[in-house]
Amino acid sequence: MNLFSFHIPEWIFVAVNLFILIFAMKKLLWGPVSKILDARQAIVAQGLADAELAAEARVNQDHDYEDFLASMERETAEQMKQARIRAGREYDRIVSEAEERSRKIIAGAHAQAEQELASTISAAKTEIITLSLEAAGMLMATNMDSEGNRNLVESFLAEKDVGA
Repeated sequence: MNLFSFHIPEWIFVAVNLFILIFAMKKLLWGPVSKILDARQAIVAQGLADAELAAEARVNQDHDYEDFLASMERETAEQMKQARIRAGREYDRIVSEAEERSRKIIAGAHAQAEQELASTISAAKTEIITLSLEAAGMLMATNMDSEGNRNLVESFLAEKDVGA
């Protein structure tokens, strides 16, 4: 048998076997493999779609987070502003209370100083009168009969009673 010889029945047999083999492979292998490939392709497509949705969700989440941070910064700034205003009012209130207390203390000190001055002046007057009376008594004891000394003491006492 020659390798290059052409026998029709053999070629028909080979062709029929080839078609049977192709048909069997198509039915037994090609369908299930095709279904597996389609299923995997669907899984990959779903994964890509999910990844795209997740990326969009992440972008939206990032925007939401940035908006949240911005609103927190605005709120914090507003709270700081309000706190500064309240602190300024409290400072003004404390300063005005301190000024009022200091005015009262100073007024009390002035009143006390005036009272002490009046008391000192009164004590000095009393001492002067006492000394004057003692001096007058000494003069009277030495010159009791003298009418001029008596008039002098009486006028002095009269001046002191009027001036006191």
